Amino acid sequence: MKKFLLALSLVFVCCANAFALSDNEYAQLMKNAEFKRADQALSRAWKEAQRKLAKNKTALNNLRKDQREWVARGRDSEAEDFMDIEGYSKLKAYTVATEERAAYLPELANQYLEGSNNSNNNKKPQAQTKTDERLKQQAQNQAKAQAKLEYPTFGICTGSNVRLRNMPGTGSDSKVVGRADKNDRFVIVSGKDIKGDVWYELAGQESDERVWISGQFMNVYNGSDVTSPLFKLTMALHTLFGFKPERAKAVLGEPKNITSDTFFFDPAGRELREDTYEYSECTLRYVEGVLMHIELSALDSFRNLFGENREDVINNFGKPLEDENSDSLNYELKSLNQALLFEFEDDRIVRVTWDEYMDG
Repeated sequence: MKKFLLALSLVFVCCANAFALSDNEYAQLMKNAEFKRADQALSRAWKEAQRKLAKNKTALNNLRKDQREWVARGRDSEAEDFMDIEGYSKLKAYTVATEERAAYLPELANQYLEGSNNSNNNKKPQAQTKTDERLKQQAQNQAKAQAKLEYPTFGICTGSNVRLRNMPGTGSDSKVVGRADKNDRFVIVSGKDIKGDVWYELAGQESDERVWISGQFMNVYNGSDVTSPLFKLTMALHTLFGFKPERAKAVLGEPKNITSDTFFFDPAGRELREDTYEYSECTLRYVEGVLMHIELSALDSFRNLFGENREDVINNFGKPLEDENSDSLNYELKSLNQALLFEFEDDRIVRVTWDEYMDG
């Protein structure tokens, strides 16, 4: 079987508009001359706004807070609105959002300065009001997007030390039961709108207990293949095995053997750690602590996922990539850089392999 190089950084590269702008995507946008000019204009406007408010600490802190919020969420929200409403490409949407922010920063600085200097004015500055309205609209847009989602699907955490709760919302009955870090992956099994805020129900990572996370900290995959049998099989495998070794240990116990190695991954420009966990039922391989390879060999416990023989596989998952009469059947989920291989002896499935990959 072809050995695939595994890509951590490109898992959601094809998730299109549903995903926030990553550092890698920002670097790609900066290669475009038009976006680069907009980004440089924003940088100049930001420096000038800070210089103007340098002697007014309150106004400067308010401006900095607003800018952090825009970089964290506002930019993505505005760009997604341009893509959804105006039909812009991702490049054009982020370029226009950046240009508009650069043009708005001088006005924003003036509003915070005037609000800070007027000690009798207890109202929020117009700029802050606008930010609040934008965040409210963003929450409403998230709720609308959530209503259109198909479950289960993949999600990736965008925040650090994010609270996981036993139920949606932040009420007194909602208890913190864990934490999620940036780039942690999850299977999202459902979503709920709580007073305009989206909350996602996640499959347990170390037990079968479900947890909830605020939608503001999740990038959610909503590609066109989420209803396909192959995608559903991938979801079933990750619901069972999770994404980290802790879940496998909770389900299968301690592995019979663990081996570790490193390999140089060119796109990342560094050595990556690879750990292989061997169980009697399966072999699991992790790259930088994330599950990237599953090999099922003791299949009696898993046949309900894919069937008994070649005919079952083709009926369940459609036409394979290669000759249907070979000793194996290959399938791909190209949008997620994933592949599935079914191997047969006497027409009976004897091995199933799942990989997340990148051609090296």
